[in-house]
Amino acid sequence: MDETRLRAELRAFVTPSAARGLFSVLTDVAVYVAAVVLAVTAEATWARLAFAVLAGMMIAALFVLAHDAAHNSLTPLPRVNRLLAYLCMFPALHNPTLWRIEHNHFHHQVPNVKGLNSWSPASYDEFLAMSRW
Repeated sequence: MDETRLRAELRAFVTPSAARGLFSVLTDVAVYVAAVVLAVTAEATWARLAFAVLAGMMIAALFVLAHDAAHNSLTPLPRVNRLLAYLCMFPALHNPTLWRIEHNHFHHQVPNVKGLNSWSPASYDEFLAMSRW
């Protein structure tokens, strides 16, 4: 499959949609709130632990949605994206304005620079020095 056709096939999955974005946020927020309520109110310790873990996983899922909203790619509406970025970063106690500055100016301007970013690919020599595992 050539690159042009592949891009055309994938376009439906990368085009921002207000309905899809809002549905994703509302669904994840509902699961997060339910998990927190159940973690606090459950009788059994194992249930409290399980729901607390689920709540933590939902914070990560909400942060992914916040990332897309902060890049204006969650919905086609910039003001809605800004509001969703704030809403979805709140459970992680993260400031979207500071994140936008840090993320866009350091991560996207100079990605994958060894020692500067959180992840950099291994060089060929570093790869050869790694164990087979």
